[in-house]
Amino acid sequence: MPKSILLLFTAAALFAQRPAPDPSAFPLWTGAAPGALGADDKDIPTLTPWLAREPNGKAIIVCPGGGYGALAVDHEGKQIAQWLNSQGISAFVLRYRLGPKYRHPAMLNDAQRALRTVRARAAEFHLNPDKIGIMGFSAGGHLSATAATHFDPGIASHADAIERVSSRPDFAVLAYPVITLTDELYVHKGSRRNLLGDAPDAALVESLSNEKAVT
Repeated sequence: MPKSILLLFTAAALFAQRPAPDPSAFPLWTGAAPGALGADDKDIPTLTPWLAREPNGKAIIVCPGGGYGALAVDHEGKQIAQWLNSQGISAFVLRYRLGPKYRHPAMLNDAQRALRTVRARAAEFHLNPDKIGIMGFSAGGHLSATAATHFDPGIASHADAIERVSSRPDFAVLAYPVITLTDELYVHKGSRRNLLGDAPDAALVESLSNEKAVT
């Protein structure tokens, strides 16, 4: 076999083995996010859409953990999204704003905007708008629990069409979540500090201790 043909076959085989590139993230807001404190990457919350090849109509917003100070976007983001895709579920990995630069409600605003965005664009992504859930790990689990207990139906008169859509998740999956912020025996103090600061208002701490918001 001529060397040129052999090299061609080798190159084709290597190309076929290359993994597909990761999907591109998109910002949750056109322009600056509400309350933005800069224009760096960490000031711009994004969603990365991992769309199932054989979608069943369900979607999950995936919130990686990291103590509200970092994001474990590989093993609690990308890898989770890939597994969800194998089950026919489209996944959207959320990069939300973090402390200590940002405090509540920036993180919740980002999660709510993510839910509204996916629901508003459900037809584009081949999704059922009534099957949009949220999933989180560790501090991302706290954010998911907060989104599942603090939501609104949208503002019908809002100029932004996405803000007219409900932020209520249809289901929530909480993996080893931070839940309580009031019980000193169990609270993850680093997450609480990054979320609320060193001396948070007691009523705010109570309202974000999500085990108390389940009815």
